[in-house]
Formats: sequence, structure tokens, C-alpha cells
Amino acid sequence: MVLVVWQGVRNGKSQSAFSAKIASLTSDLGQTKQQVVEAYRDQQTEVARRQQAEKDLAIIVQASGRATREGVVSDIKKSPIKVEVSGTAEAAPLQTEDVRIVQSIVRSSHSDAQYAAQWVIQPNVPINTLRRIITCNVPLKYKEWRPASGVLSFSSGGLDSVRIYPPDPTKLVIDLMNLPGLPVLSPEQALLIFVYSEAGPIKIKSIEVGPK
Repeated sequence: MVLVVWQGVRNGKSQSAFSAKIASLTSDLGQTKQQVVEAYRDQQTEVARRQQAEKDLAIIVQASGRATREGVVSDIKKSPIKVEVSGTAEAAPLQTEDVRIVQSIVRSSHSDAQYAAQWVIQPNVPINTLRRIITCNVPLKYKEWRPASGVLSFSSGGLDSVRIYPPDPTKLVIDLMNLPGLPVLSPEQALLIFVYSEAGPIKIKSIEVGPK
């Protein structure tokens, strides 16, 4: 009789412990489920926040790009447009006594003097002497000269017959002459002069007879 009662008490305690354990596990499971739900909700909220942030950023970038384009267009409309033409651009001929000079903008062959001009010096009649001082708007750095065709016959002194004037490099001196009765230039024989500058486009300001 005692044994049966003790066994019943033992079974009752085991049953109570098992029930308590089940209740605890059920409570833990409920808490875990609640945590999972909350974590999922937080994740969805974060995803929505990031998507909205990306949309806002796209709108800001688009608006900024539109404002930049409008600003550039406005600046272009307000600013003058400067057009420079590479190659040859011929100016009106200059007449000095019996010699005509045609000046053109040409491409420079010097990397340190990017501006260049070509002058074609054409006499109206055969001439025995050509002495001129040509003043330009900018200092000259280099010069080259040759006949337009054939060979040029002239007598030369100690100085270069076509030279940049050292005290004032805006001036080019032409001092060509030949023996009596022999023309140095003629309507059929022109002189080509190429001048170069690093200061800007070259234009002839004045021509005078010389050197004295």
C-alpha cells in the first residue's frame, strides 16, 4: 500500500514537471515567434526607407542636372561666342607706291610661336630695289622668306636682307637690291615672307619706305 502511494506521488510530480516544461517551451516559442515577426517588420521598414531614399536621391540628381543644363544654356546665351578659323584667311591688299602686299593668316610651323602670317609682296612694275619697314601689331619671333617661284637675284650686304629689327621686334626690315638694270622683283616674280609670333595674330599696322 505504501509503495503504490509513493509511486503515485512520484508520477504526479513528474507530470507536473513535464507540464511546466511544456508551458515554458510554449512561452519561449511565443516570444521567439514575436521576435521573428518584429524583426521581419523592421526589415520591411528598412527596405521601404532605403527605396524612398533612392527615389529622393534620383529626384535630386535629376533636378540638379536640369538646373546645370539650364545654367549652361543661359551662360551661352549671355556670353559672346568667339570663332577662330584655322588655315588661310586673306585680308585686303595693301598698296605702297609700286608694291602691293597681300597678307594672309596661315598655320604656324613653330610650336613656340603659334601665330603665323604670310605676306605676298608683288610689284606693279619691275623694280631694282625694295626697301620697306613693316610695323606689326605684335612682336615677331621668327621670319622666313623666299621667291614665290624660281630664283631671286639680289645683292646682299653684311645684314640679312629680310630681318626682324632687334630694338623693336614689331618691325620687319626689307632691304633688297640688285645690280643696275637687273630687277630684284617684277610682276611675274613675287616675294613670299612668313612671320611668326607667340603674342597673338599678326596684322600689318603700317608700311614705310626704308631703312634710311
